[in-house]
Amino acid sequence: MGGDPFRRAARERHTLFNAWLTLNSPFIIELIAEAGWDCVTIDQQHGLGGHDQMVACLTAAKASGVPALVRVAENDAGLIGQALDAGAQGVICPLINTVEDADRFVRAVKFPPRGQRSWGPYRARLDLPGDYFTQANDWTIACAQIETKGALDDLDAILALPGLDMVCLGPNDLSIALTGRLDIRAKEVMEAVTLVLRKAHELSVMALIFANDVDYARARVAEGWDVVAVGTEAGWLSQAATEIRKQAWLRRSQGLDPRLPELYYVIFDAVLCQHDRHIPCKLFFLCIHFPRITEGFFLFGNRKPRELFIDQVVRA
Repeated sequence: MGGDPFRRAARERHTLFNAWLTLNSPFIIELIAEAGWDCVTIDQQHGLGGHDQMVACLTAAKASGVPALVRVAENDAGLIGQALDAGAQGVICPLINTVEDADRFVRAVKFPPRGQRSWGPYRARLDLPGDYFTQANDWTIACAQIETKGALDDLDAILALPGLDMVCLGPNDLSIALTGRLDIRAKEVMEAVTLVLRKAHELSVMALIFANDVDYARARVAEGWDVVAVGTEAGWLSQAATEIRKQAWLRRSQGLDPRLPELYYVIFDAVLCQHDRHIPCKLFFLCIHFPRITEGFFLFGNRKPRELFIDQVVRA
């Protein structure tokens, strides 16, 4: 792997795309690296697997040439040391509430005199040529997660801590903390997004953010976040599986006019998603003018029979 792509990208104001892993499969890491992702996060808080899976994923990341962060389950010096010793360049610590929490976390990441990390980098020493001990404090990344109201209240003090290298804004938990609901685009959350990025860069602290979707990620890249995670690999798999099945079924249906693929998607979205209040009118038009297309649709998954479906369209 070599080098320090996180700090290099931050200096160059170049955003890294982070693949956030919850399935924690070494093979998936190899595929992600092949696809060109810049770095990975191995999630040990909300992801599958334990220590052995983490080590296997870190081994795959090193072999694939992608730097790796590990999100530990809690602010525990033993878990933090295990992740670093196994070869993680950095550790993300969830649920930081106060500057005291953040300081305890940083001390677990850094060797003395700054911290209290115990010596034992059995795999980590393979990532740095030369003497690991003398380079480790400048190479490892202590990343505190900003996802609580307490962390926002103590933000200035947290960012000013010596040895704190990065913050990770978690908009999902932060939205719950600030608004009582899950809304990553809420006004309070977006104000926090702007505040955290500005203050982090003022103090030369790298800034990572988790984005639930591509649109949210694009906006954060435009704002200049150093690292942007775009969903999780489990989410990608779910979306791809849904889309591939949809496309495969559309191609299979009899009577589909190849010139009318968008009309067919209208029908599919109407029954399965029902998110467009204008859909019923569109469907009624299609049922009258394109009966072979709509007839094929009613066979899908043994869903509503034709009579009930037409009745629903007319009543809507």
